[in-house]
Amino acid sequence: MSENTNPYTLSFGKQPPQMVSRFYEMQNILDAFTGEPPSNQVYILTGVRGSGKTVTMTGIANDLQSDKDWIVVNLTAEYDLVESLAAELGEKKELKKFFKLEGLSVSLRGITIDIKNTLPVTDAKVAVSKMLKLIKKKGKKELVTLDEVSNNGSVKNFANEYLTHSLFSLY
Repeated sequence: MSENTNPYTLSFGKQPPQMVSRFYEMQNILDAFTGEPPSNQVYILTGVRGSGKTVTMTGIANDLQSDKDWIVVNLTAEYDLVESLAAELGEKKELKKFFKLEGLSVSLRGITIDIKNTLPVTDAKVAVSKMLKLIKKKGKKELVTLDEVSNNGSVKNFANEYLTHSLFSLY
């Protein structure tokens, strides 16, 4: 590589021609998430554009997704994150059978997951809370990734729910 070549890739999520190894950093994060109990539940990757944040996050997500005990959900900060999480969890093929056995029915903004003859849950926070409890009951863990975070209402609401443990009161 010549001295004038930019080592970073400026395209979102695109792997550069020459990767800077982040094996130890990624392994530390994976160890923290997979430990019993997990030593950390949140990681924030920061750095200049093109430095490999998305590539690193995707590598961690792919590693955990290959484990049958993990459910990985990738969210986008442009939408309501709590509702998006409910919709994404409801669409996971490996979870539908669990939700069906428990009689879970979720109806959010035109998206209905109707399982058995139960009253539908119409609040995203309640739906996600119930879904996460079922996931934990089945011995699974979840990873939620969020790329390109900005300081908007959806991110603030999601962070508030997470930090106050009203949504994620499982750990």
